[in-house]
Amino acid sequence: MFEGLILTLLAEEQKPQGGLFQNPLTLFLMIGVVWVFLVILPGRKEKKRKAEMLDNLKKGDKVLTQAGIIGKVHSADAEKVVLDFGGTKIPVLKSTVIQILGKKEGNGNS
Repeated sequence: MFEGLILTLLAEEQKPQGGLFQNPLTLFLMIGVVWVFLVILPGRKEKKRKAEMLDNLKKGDKVLTQAGIIGKVHSADAEKVVLDFGGTKIPVLKSTVIQILGKKEGNGNS
């Protein structure tokens, strides 16, 4: 009678005791590592690319704003850009420029 009970207890002790993700701390650590590689690093890379693009804006560049307006850069300073829309000049925040569509024409490359 006791032999069967002892064998059953020994068999239960020899079973594997969970896997890698049984510990909640390990699970949260793995989620954190994945979050860094999938969210944080690409976000930093995109932010750096946009900052470089905005720093390189020059007079005559054709740009697209967040509102979907296309215009040519008339002048630019640290915080704002004056865009020329066929004779109408409108100041906009530099951060609203999302893309440079074309560089200044007539700069000797064509």
